[in-house]
Amino acid sequence: MSDLAGQRMLVVGGSSGVGRAMVRGARQAGAIVGVAARRLELLETLQAECGCLIRQVDIADPECGAAIDDLARRLGGVDQLVITAAVVPMIPLRSMTAADWAQLMAVNCIGPNLVISAAFPHLTPDAQVLVVSSDSSGAPWHSLAGYAASKSALDDSLRAWRVEHPELRVTRVTLAATSETDISRGMDPSVAAVAIPQWIVQGRLLANQMTTDDVALQLLSILAAGVAAPETVIDDLMLRPRGGLMGSATSTIEQVEQQAFLEGTS
Repeated sequence: MSDLAGQRMLVVGGSSGVGRAMVRGARQAGAIVGVAARRLELLETLQAECGCLIRQVDIADPECGAAIDDLARRLGGVDQLVITAAVVPMIPLRSMTAADWAQLMAVNCIGPNLVISAAFPHLTPDAQVLVVSSDSSGAPWHSLAGYAASKSALDDSLRAWRVEHPELRVTRVTLAATSETDISRGMDPSVAAVAIPQWIVQGRLLANQMTTDDVALQLLSILAAGVAAPETVIDDLMLRPRGGLMGSATSTIEQVEQQAFLEGTS
């Protein structure tokens, strides 16, 4: 990780999950880190923990580019741009409203593109752009079709960035099952009870999960290697946990129900 020392890293969606773990790891490696996210209280806690620059921003806001531009200027340039922000509602297609579709596309596709556009003037010649996608892209899961569609749109836009700017190093990261994220937050247990057994039948649900710290370590290692080898680029990267498929949906449904209970009592 020594190659990350002094690197100016901007992490969008870094207040929780994989993004938060990357911020903490990057700071430990000596990087100068700016973090943009929607939840100010989590940003302030992270700032107190590791001394990063912060900026509250909702990338669903069409004007979010101004905040990204401000944070990039405060960093003095961007060597590493990391985008992990996403929403993952579990909604069957027949129940998706126009508002649901708009929110998914705004956060999962339009927002990341606006972030790259706003950061673009501040990217250094050897800058790397790392964007987290999903293994549902191109292979939608039951009740997550809207999410898959938004990530597929994101993936095509990342390919288009490479077409229009072949000098830009853009890495699409596909993440499989990862714990300690907000993926189950807001999920309806009644929908999960129908969808999760279908995930098992379709061979989509894995027996094990990666931790956010392990994922962050892998991704930071990739960025560090890119600093050391600036003439290389990884277009697509897939991270998944070791082990086979899950055989029963019971424990996963119980996790969703427990999360729903905690949200109801908070």
